[in-house]
Amino acid sequence: MNNVQLINAGIKLIGQGGKQGAAAANNTAVIQRIDNGRSQLAAYLITEPQAVPQQDQANLLELAQKIETGFNENELRDLCFRLQMDYENVAGQTKRDKIRELVLLTQRHSTLDELVAAAAVLRPRMQWQTAVQTREGTPIVSKLDMVVIVDVARSATGNAAQYLDTRGVSANFVLLRHVQPGAFFSVNDNWQQLIITFGEVMDQVKREFAGAHLHFFMAGPGALLFSMGCVWGTVDEAVVYHYEESTYHPVLKTSREMRHVTTGWS
Repeated sequence: MNNVQLINAGIKLIGQGGKQGAAAANNTAVIQRIDNGRSQLAAYLITEPQAVPQQDQANLLELAQKIETGFNENELRDLCFRLQMDYENVAGQTKRDKIRELVLLTQRHSTLDELVAAAAVLRPRMQWQTAVQTREGTPIVSKLDMVVIVDVARSATGNAAQYLDTRGVSANFVLLRHVQPGAFFSVNDNWQQLIITFGEVMDQVKREFAGAHLHFFMAGPGALLFSMGCVWGTVDEAVVYHYEESTYHPVLKTSREMRHVTTGWS
């Protein structure tokens, strides 16, 4: 399934309403409203259901976390060697990036079981059997990419999904928008509460999908987006995209390195 299909199915489910906090599902998407309902900013998690749930279906996020915890860089090279893969050819600049790509590569080539088996040989005391990810009891497809779309001005959702499809990125989504579809925020809204809602939603995402690679696509009032950036800060890593000439461009990586004052600043 591509991202456009997932987003379209998710938005259709959102339009059908439902109890806040409860998950709703069809054959294509699982959605859950994950904000607290105390502001005009609504947040929906949109994920892909498992077509045929398997008890041994790997939770990719959990698997990547365990490899990151259990292996240093040299041991990661050994793990790749056992899989007959060249560590240097695994994409990524950091250890975390390489682990993420290693998991995705083995998933794409149907050798994920071999990765788990090799890891178990090298770290036999660790528990490598991972649990199926679920939302309110509904099994979902585990993915290493999470896309956060702030859609409170022009519609960014469809363009973001199309862009990701052209890049071969399969993701789950968090969609943030006005609680009334098509409405805009005004000076009469409590903007501080909007930002508190954003912070609470992102904390929840980081807890429940720890290790996912985060992508931000944002369309909204400058003051709102600036405040969201202040809440996100430079501690957590993410990629931020800019829309220009009918497509998106990855223009910024947030990380702790942004805290370093560059030469020439006073």
